Amino acid sequence: MRHLPSVGAVLAPPESHPYLVVKQDNNGTTFVISNATKPRG
Repeated sequence: MRHLPSVGAVLAPPESHPYLVVKQDNNGTTFVISNATKPRG
């Protein structure tokens, strides 16, 4: 990992959706882990 994982929450009243972001070293992939539904598009 490049840095320590980042933790936060997206507020969408009346709910909130916690998330975790992990970035790999050397221009690697960024992973976002959340219980929120991914929008279709």
